[in-house]
Amino acid sequence: MASLSSAEWRALCDKFTTAQNLSEVESRKDPANDPFRSKYKARELLREIYCALKSFETTEGENESGDQRPTEQPVDGEREDGFGRGFNGDSPAGLRAAKLGAVEYYLGVNHIETEELSAGQEHLMNCMKQLEKCSVSSENVSLYIHVRNQLGILWAGRDETEKAQGFLETAESIYQRYMKEEGSPPMDMTEYFTTEENQLTHQERTKSVIIHICPGILSMLSLVCCPVGEIERAATYCHSTLQRQLLLNQYNPLEWALNAATLSQYYITKGRYMEGRHCLSAATVIAGLAGEVPSEAAAQESKYLFIYPHLHM
Repeated sequence: MASLSSAEWRALCDKFTTAQNLSEVESRKDPANDPFRSKYKARELLREIYCALKSFETTEGENESGDQRPTEQPVDGEREDGFGRGFNGDSPAGLRAAKLGAVEYYLGVNHIETEELSAGQEHLMNCMKQLEKCSVSSENVSLYIHVRNQLGILWAGRDETEKAQGFLETAESIYQRYMKEEGSPPMDMTEYFTTEENQLTHQERTKSVIIHICPGILSMLSLVCCPVGEIERAATYCHSTLQRQLLLNQYNPLEWALNAATLSQYYITKGRYMEGRHCLSAATVIAGLAGEVPSEAAAQESKYLFIYPHLHM
């Protein structure tokens, strides 16, 4: 079958948007006796998208001997970073693999959200297999990171903390290396199924990285590092997560205050009294936002103090 026409591609993008809306918006309205109704509808649309992508005509690049898939790596090789191997991320073959991988990712998340963990894991690993075909690039690095983050969450939920840590540390390593070598904000995964006129701007991509990628990795690493005895690293990740939440002004006051207060206790037990005091002071002010709102000046001072504690020591 030939590649989809412009009209067919636009219809496919609309189908993806509908699936996202079902999963993220309509699912909140599902009745208690059918809690996954919208999730199941979204799943069917994602399957239709996957079938359409699979029917695309194989590109010449995929048949060239020089672009063949690299030597098979172990599927559970979560520490593999994916740089410098396989198809170029911006090539037709690389983009096709990324799109197929993205649908597998969304199917994996969908199954996990409907409490079908084994099926979810299978789809996430299928996503990993697709990504093994291409090298890390701005077109696919978000997917590289998100799928490992999801697998980290999945394994952490099974109390397999070391396995979870492997996936999460690789996600962090990929992000750090990409930003060091490229620096520009990567393509958001939703852009795989977005018409050209609706592609995100540079600013929107940057916001997506800050909101979705960084906090996800850091918060999960802070959780999995504790059980494996890396308390200091866990505290560092936790502090970074709290800082980012303040910078973005996206947090639940009571939850944030509780985490900051807990972190302060850790610092105090380590004799780091100034850092402990800063965390506790910030927790006290932010907790006030849940009830009687403190003065704006006091709130801003507390945020500034927490984000830049070294300037107050």
